[in-house]
Amino acid sequence: MTALLLLTLACTGTDTTASGTGDTGDEITVEPPPEFPAYSGGDECPELVEGENVGFESLEVDRRFQLFLPDEPEGAPLIFSWYPLGWTADDWVDWMNLDDWAKETGAIVVVPSACCSFVEWMFLNPATDNEDLTFFDDALGCLYEQYKYDHKRIYSTGMSAGGLMTTYLTIHRSEWLAAAAPFSGGTEGLVVYETPAEQIPVLITWGGTSDTWQIYDFNAANEAYSSELQADGHFVAECDHGGGHTMQASWLDWAWTWLDDHPKGVDPEPYADGLPSGFPDWCEIPE
Repeated sequence: MTALLLLTLACTGTDTTASGTGDTGDEITVEPPPEFPAYSGGDECPELVEGENVGFESLEVDRRFQLFLPDEPEGAPLIFSWYPLGWTADDWVDWMNLDDWAKETGAIVVVPSACCSFVEWMFLNPATDNEDLTFFDDALGCLYEQYKYDHKRIYSTGMSAGGLMTTYLTIHRSEWLAAAAPFSGGTEGLVVYETPAEQIPVLITWGGTSDTWQIYDFNAANEAYSSELQADGHFVAECDHGGGHTMQASWLDWAWTWLDDHPKGVDPEPYADGLPSGFPDWCEIPE
């Protein structure tokens, strides 16, 4: 029942004007992708259009999601953005300006609508036959078939319940994700930590000791998540803003910088010597 106490997010902030640099100093060679999981909805993917897509069959569920395209989708990054408990995809897109974000970052942005869980996303359920993990897999394959995005730059972000879904993806889909930036996600009590199959850089942002809702402690959840990832050798940055269970839309600026600077398997680690300018002074690489 703890999950019923997840926050219906009370966000405050300003409009975002995202601007990732993507300048790691290393030339990234885009290779043909490994074989994507077979589409669970049939022999052929449906046509996916910019804007709202409905009736996208995935694991025998008709899914709905919004798709925003940059001017040049081929070779672009692909970002999944997951909204908080009690919100809708329209709410999240409008507040975060995600339609503009696609143009500004040059990335393909996917904003799913929840289908099957009283906490929006299926992070409480096992990974096998999980509706949201299967939707993620199906979207990867069908979007690549149509738009030929850069499969070395698949990312996830989200807030609260969406942050927990992003956390869940880092655990169960690290073979596809290049990096992630959850806001008030974490493990402990809701998302069960398991060692990810592959190394994945994660930018973990939360609101300090006041980042709580009823009896659920997001501070403890994010501290545990960071410690678990570090113990397994993953590169982590921590951003403890100390403002409780909230975020500002403008924080997507530096979250995108983190994602864009971490294509799959980037070596050397671009932030090994510290975070670049543009990150808040309350962000750090833990020792």
